[in-house]
Amino acid sequence: MNLTIMTFAAAAGLALATAAPAEAATKTWTLRDWTFSGGGAASGCYDYDAETDAFSAINIVTTAGSIRGGDTYVKAVSPSTASLPDFLGADTGGPGFSGDPRLIVSLAAEMTNLGGLIALNLTVGDTFRSEGICAIANCGGAASRRLLVAGSVVSAVPLPAPAFLLVAALAGLGFAARRRSAC
Repeated sequence: MNLTIMTFAAAAGLALATAAPAEAATKTWTLRDWTFSGGGAASGCYDYDAETDAFSAINIVTTAGSIRGGDTYVKAVSPSTASLPDFLGADTGGPGFSGDPRLIVSLAAEMTNLGGLIALNLTVGDTFRSEGICAIANCGGAASRRLLVAGSVVSAVPLPAPAFLLVAALAGLGFAARRRSAC
């Protein structure tokens, strides 16, 4: 009987250990404590899939400060990357991106599908941590630019797979049972 229970427990543990937890590839990243020189802040979130290097569901709002008013950002500019998100606001009707609001951010590390907390890279040049208006059609240069001076992005970190926890618990019970029978 004891052998049957142990065999069943081992088979159940093996089955659960090989099952992977359901984890979405796309992670939602939330802006945390973003502030600009001259006042104003940014808040909101966006989805990022590190496997496809794709941004979606962008919803970022900036508030007015002494340098410029606020804007809403809803799309990513290509080539946005895991460590250099580049967002555009509403199309103002100018040629190309000319006149459109732009928010470009340099992160201290690349975003991954594992989530976590990543600070803004505040040591890069002004171009890569600013909000402004695209000066020309390809969005080179920016007018009315203000700099990001603080902030980070955060995303939920996946929990360990339940199978790992079950196997660890069974191993602990097995060790305790073996120790008990040794006396």
